[in-house]
Amino acid sequence: MTLQGQNVGQTAPEGVVADTDMNQAKLPPIVTAAFSGDIQDWVRFRDTFKGMVFDRPNLPNIFKMNYLRTYVRGEAAELLQEVPSGGEHLVTAWKVLLSHYDNKRLLINKLMTKLMSLPVMTNDSASELMRVLNGVRNLLQALKALGSPTEHCDHFTVFLTRSKITQKCQAKWEDSVKRADDPTRPGEFENLCKFLEAERNALSLLESTKDFAKRTPQAVSESKTGTSKERKSANFVQVGAGQNSCPVCSEPHSI
Repeated sequence: MTLQGQNVGQTAPEGVVADTDMNQAKLPPIVTAAFSGDIQDWVRFRDTFKGMVFDRPNLPNIFKMNYLRTYVRGEAAELLQEVPSGGEHLVTAWKVLLSHYDNKRLLINKLMTKLMSLPVMTNDSASELMRVLNGVRNLLQALKALGSPTEHCDHFTVFLTRSKITQKCQAKWEDSVKRADDPTRPGEFENLCKFLEAERNALSLLESTKDFAKRTPQAVSESKTGTSKERKSANFVQVGAGQNSCPVCSEPHSI
């Protein structure tokens, strides 16, 4: 990489960039969320950062280090507090994160713990239903990325997900299973997901209908109040007009 202020063919030392380049350069944004130390997000962050930043040969290490510090938060950022910010320390900083988070056995154990301890639905609402469903699906995707054969664990995932939904929702799921071609066949997670998504849509519709019903009586009341005021105003005008007419000939003059 040829830098300003250097002879052609001479490259800068590893992790060093000319001042003019540093002032003119603008780091393009990376399409990824910051990593805060949540083990569930590590594999996504690791693969994205490695592919878009760490392995890019034309990007100086000082820029890579700036990217790394920009996209780590919380616990992950605290781990790098003792690592100097220079580009020559990029590999050290990356190894610190790898040693702490890139433990496959630990990752799977933590993800399984989060999956098992996922809070149950607190009520029959669309938001609570999708919180549970998305929580299970996201954790399963993270496990699959680590090589866990989640596609062969339907019996377990159906049982677990069913235990996280309300009894009312469980009863509806059991009714749908009874209507299947073979009610004795264990349920598939994909079918459970489709059922829960349909249930979410139904709950969303009911919730929006209830909100509309609550607002309607108030609107009708306000409309009636406005009509009553208009009628009183019209009666007042009529009475006032009648007081100025002649009681003998009914013409608009006083005696």
